[in-house]
Amino acid sequence: MGRKSLDSLKEEHHKSGDDAEKFIFQPTFMAEQQTPKHPILKKYAFVEPTPVPGTDVIFKGLFPKQINALERIARTKDRDGMIIALTLGGGKFLISMLAPLVKESKRCVLIVPAKLYEQTHQYYLSWIPVIPELANANITIVSTGEMSSAKFVDFLDSYQPDMLIIDECQDFKNRDSARSKRLKRYLDKYRPTLILLTATLFTKSFKDLWLSQYISQRKFLPTGAIYVDVYDD
Repeated sequence: MGRKSLDSLKEEHHKSGDDAEKFIFQPTFMAEQQTPKHPILKKYAFVEPTPVPGTDVIFKGLFPKQINALERIARTKDRDGMIIALTLGGGKFLISMLAPLVKESKRCVLIVPAKLYEQTHQYYLSWIPVIPELANANITIVSTGEMSSAKFVDFLDSYQPDMLIIDECQDFKNRDSARSKRLKRYLDKYRPTLILLTATLFTKSFKDLWLSQYISQRKFLPTGAIYVDVYDD
């Protein structure tokens, strides 16, 4: 997603007047490559081409965009967070898997779309032989469907994750849905580190970004920053 589309989002937001004064739209672009500092990122920045079992992926090292995003996550303060908007195929999976490791999370919950739940589990297992540290990630994967289920009404409160990662966060665009209300209650009560991932920053309206507006208002993001991928690869 380039600067032009983000500028148009910002313009729409101000025209809509929906909490316009409360949300600070200040994207930071990840175009420059950083030298990895975290040990895990240093280790996997450049590797010999390695097949990922059960997939057609050949791992040659982390993308610069993944390293940049994960370095930022490693530096986030507790009870803080960020929004990462990446183009399709931009490497969100490894960001979501490595984030709990670089942040040293004790209990991380990754929320994924229901249609990707089984695939995410299988993909995670496929990547462990390639990045063995993933086996030590304290991560629990749940689906958006489970988040809407009556059986999961007390899941977050019972498990009390210190880190929440939401893949395809635009799936929470309806602030009145059961899963959105449960999420908001937990955020209000416990303030975990919160990472939002998306390849579709919004669908029809800037109001779809209520969750990013919410965390900015609650000072999860001191600058209201949105870290955006501008790579063409």
